[in-house]
Amino acid sequence: MIYVDGVQCKSLQRVRKRPTTSAWSAEVLKEREEEEIASGGLGLGEKESPFMEEDENGFLEDLEGFASKLGKYIETIAKRKTCFDKTLAIGMEVFRDSGLLKDLEAKYAEVMSLFGK
Repeated sequence: MIYVDGVQCKSLQRVRKRPTTSAWSAEVLKEREEEEIASGGLGLGEKESPFMEEDENGFLEDLEGFASKLGKYIETIAKRKTCFDKTLAIGMEVFRDSGLLKDLEAKYAEVMSLFGK
């Protein structure tokens, strides 16, 4: 628990809580392990900043905390978008006539256009 609470995993953002065990189920720990391995291996993340108390809604009480949290979300979205784009491009090349992939591509384009507005 000390490791997952104290080392960042940029591809799996979690709200830190006390006690630490309240934020990490066996399922989430497995997902964290898979994400770290896919990102190059265990132990490569940066050290987490000191723990800051959040209110009951999970929000930090200062501007720096909000900005940091939003910055992490932006990094995660950008990384996931890049991975999705690459995977979709490969799928469209391999399965050129797939109606399923074309439908998914259209849904993806629709969702991404919502972010552009």
